[in-house]
Amino acid sequence: MMNLESSANPQASALSPKREAELHELCNEKPVMPVAVIHVHNLYNSPEVMEQTLQNPANDEKKYNSTVDTTTSTRMEPAPLFMKLRIGFAATGVFVGLSILLFFQADPNLRNLHIALWGLASAFFALMTMIVHIAHLKWNRDKWVHRLKLGILLGFIVQTGCIVAFLTYIILAAVQNQPLYPLDGNERGYYVAAVWVFMTWKWSFALFWYSRAYRKMYITRYETIP
Repeated sequence: MMNLESSANPQASALSPKREAELHELCNEKPVMPVAVIHVHNLYNSPEVMEQTLQNPANDEKKYNSTVDTTTSTRMEPAPLFMKLRIGFAATGVFVGLSILLFFQADPNLRNLHIALWGLASAFFALMTMIVHIAHLKWNRDKWVHRLKLGILLGFIVQTGCIVAFLTYIILAAVQNQPLYPLDGNERGYYVAAVWVFMTWKWSFALFWYSRAYRKMYITRYETIP
């Protein structure tokens, strides 16, 4: 092969054997990368970068998932106006429930323990729902996410019990042929009591629904999204 190269190129015979060996190795090597590619390749494979990659190989994947999760969580976030409406609506439920309690206990002509207690229960669960909304805006979500299990469980149990209580009041009122009025006395006013059972069901369901929705939102932020 060297003879063919020498005959094709008379100047090749003037090269030293060492130079000919270098040229021969150069011809058998892969194509040389551009300078910019070599720089990036060397930078990526530098000891510092390789050490960080070995220490935490999922670093890039975590950064990607964190970006995707934050974007998804932001999409799930309700608008500030809707959050204010939720808090205001729950505060109204607290006020109305407490008003029913006072109204049906202060007036002797309308005193009814059933209606008053269900009004108090309605106010309590409206207050719990309002706290859940405020906690979503103000409190530490990493700690609050575990407490939302209580709201989910309590809301589910109470709304199930309210369905039974509502049907019981309606059946008793129908069997006893109770009129809507008068309401004084614990043996009357079952239809109105059923109305406030329904209000208690509504707020216990709201507590269950929003606790579950906020908890799902917090958990989704830290899950890996494919």
